[in-house]
Parts: sequence; C-alpha cells; structure tokens
Amino acid sequence: AIRYLQAVSVARFGFGAHRIIVVGGDDVATTLVSEIGKDPLLGYCSIKKIDGDDIDKILTTISRFGADEVFLTNRTYSADFLADLVSFCQEKHVVFKLIPTSSQFLATNFEVDVFKGLPLIEIKRTNLEGWGRVIKRSLDIIASLIGLILISPLFAVLAFLIKWETHGPIFVSLRRVSGNREFNFLKFRSMIENAEELKPMLIAFNERTGGPLFKMRNDPRVTSVGRFMRKIRIDELPQLWNVLRGDISLVGPRPHQPDEIAMYERHHKKVLAIKAGVTGLAQVSGSSDLDFEKEVSLDSFYIDNWSLWLDIKIILRTGLKIFFDRSAV
Repeated sequence: AIRYLQAVSVARFGFGAHRIIVVGGDDVATTLVSEIGKDPLLGYCSIKKIDGDDIDKILTTISRFGADEVFLTNRTYSADFLADLVSFCQEKHVVFKLIPTSSQFLATNFEVDVFKGLPLIEIKRTNLEGWGRVIKRSLDIIASLIGLILISPLFAVLAFLIKWETHGPIFVSLRRVSGNREFNFLKFRSMIENAEELKPMLIAFNERTGGPLFKMRNDPRVTSVGRFMRKIRIDELPQLWNVLRGDISLVGPRPHQPDEIAMYERHHKKVLAIKAGVTGLAQVSGSSDLDFEKEVSLDSFYIDNWSLWLDIKIILRTGLKIFFDRSAV
C-alpha cells in the first residue's frame, strides 16, 4: 500500500521523487534521461544532464540543483575525476551510482568481498554454485535413474525397429561439448549409417541462418523409424545415461559440436559456462526455429538466472512439447 501511494504521489505530484543528475554525454546517458522522463513511476526525476570533464562545474551544478543522486555513465574519466566526484557526493550525502557501459562487465551474479582491506567484486559465470550445484546434480541422478528404469521396455522396442529397418548400430555416439570438456553423446540412430560423411554434400540446403548450426527439413539421411522418433522426440532418450554419468544435466544449453564451437564468436561461448542439458530454455522456446543469436540469448539468460524452480518449469514445458508439438524434424 505504501509503495502504491508513493508511486501515485511521484507520478501525479512529483512528491518523493529522487532528483538525479546524469553525468556523461554518451548514448547511455541520453537513454537514461529519456526513460526516466517516460515513466515517473520509477521514482526518479531527471533535473540535469552534464557532459564534459570540468569537475568544478559538475560539483557546482550538483550543489545548485540539490540533487539526491548522481548517475555516472561515462567510464572514460580519469581516476582523479572519479575520486573527486565520489568524495564530494559522500560529503554532501548524495547517492553516487556508476552505470557500466561495457556489455562484458554487466552481470546479474556478483559477490562483494574484502581482501587485505581492498574491496573486491567477483563477477560470477552463474549463480549455479555451492548448494545450487549440489541440488541440481542430485535431481539429475534421481530423475535419470528413475527414467532409465521406467522406459527400459521402450528401449527394447526401438532397438528392434532400428535394426529391422537398416543396417548399423542401435545407438550413435557423437562428440559434443558440455561445459569445458568433450564427451560421447548418445542417441538412438535416426539416420543411415554414414550420415556424417554425407553432411558436406548437404551444406547448401542448410535452413538454419544466423549461425554455424545445420538444420534441414526432409533430410534424406533420416530413416523412416528415425523420422518417427524425431517427431515425438524419443531419439534423445539415451541421453539419460549421459545425465547419470554426469556428462550433461537434465536442463541446460544444447550440447555443442566441436566444429561448431570453432566458428563461435566470443559472446557465443558463454553457453559453455555450465553443463549442457537434455532440454533447455531455448529448446522449449522454439528450438531449431530460433535464430542462433536468439538461442544464445535464451541460454545466457538461463545461465544468469538459474533456479530450481526454473528447471522444473522447463522440464514441465518439455513434457508438453513432447506430447503436443509435432514440429520436430
């Protein structure tokens, strides 16, 4: 109730709004002032935007306008400039906030510590650490073990169908990357035996744009039984063995091929920060229909915002996708 009253008083009367001065002449400063002006419910009122490195002018402006907070968006200022500005704000009881402009520095997971009197900020790859890692691994072991026991009769049926239709092994063992290591990725064989050897001949028919991944509808290498298994997404059930072994997790980014990773740009490689998964946020949000950059964005969001509840939601959505979505090829 108090927050609602505060929002109304700020939006209608400007009462209680924090008066801020934005220091910086970059696009971030301009965007910040614009967004504050559009949404008074944020609780801020922009009273001035200052560009330049005249520290005396900036300090005088802060005092004259009676600012409550100072937002600094340009990090190219000298160390002396920053020291003077921070000291002045502390002296005048003005809140000082620094907005990093480098996307590589932005992170939702960080930890503040002190080492020998020096403040340290640790930017973490993910919040999946400590007990979170223990809980996730425990879920993987229990779920994969139960799953393998329950679907073992189905394994026998699929093994018979695969061997009955074409010559070759029941399973295929593919090299994939999970986290920072390679492993043998198990699947029911859904293609003819020499499928990988024929892949270079089909590159021209690749329908997956915006990245190094290959996807082709009506791939001639797929067998009839393989097409059926892909349609209801049961060709990947042997991955439960990989989960039990600890190669991958139930939920995580898609397992990546070593030759694909060789073509990734630096920001793409964030998806290697944690173990790959049988399913993941990108898989339940469009899978192969997604642009590669969108897939990376979704996997990066998962890495930054992992929680047990998020894993459960993705698993439930995967179940719905298996039963009701027939877009797989």
